[in-house]
Amino acid sequence: MELGLTSFMVPMLIIEWNISYVMGGALASVVFLGMGIGAYLGGLIADRFGRKIVFCGSVFLVSCFGTLSAFAPNYGTLITLRSLVGISLGSMPPTDYSMLFEYSPKSSRGLALGGTKNTKLLTT
Repeated sequence: MELGLTSFMVPMLIIEWNISYVMGGALASVVFLGMGIGAYLGGLIADRFGRKIVFCGSVFLVSCFGTLSAFAPNYGTLITLRSLVGISLGSMPPTDYSMLFEYSPKSSRGLALGGTKNTKLLTT
């Protein structure tokens, strides 16, 4: 949902705040840049402190930074908050798929993760 909101938010902000198209593009891109950073950092933190802490923390941080983004008074604040949303969003995929794999019964792991019932490739 956070990523989808960007496509609606940027064109409106270009008009409302009278920012350039380049600044609007940067606003959209910073979320994806943050996701790359967040995936790397989230994996490192999850290895040290556990996946559940990282996953729950990232859900909480996305909620906080996303809400604060709605009340950003200027471009600088908004781009900072959106980058923090991206970092928080990026730390989810490395942890949620791993947790899904760990908590799924062996008989349905393939179906849960990849849509196949053949789990011979997934188990060692």
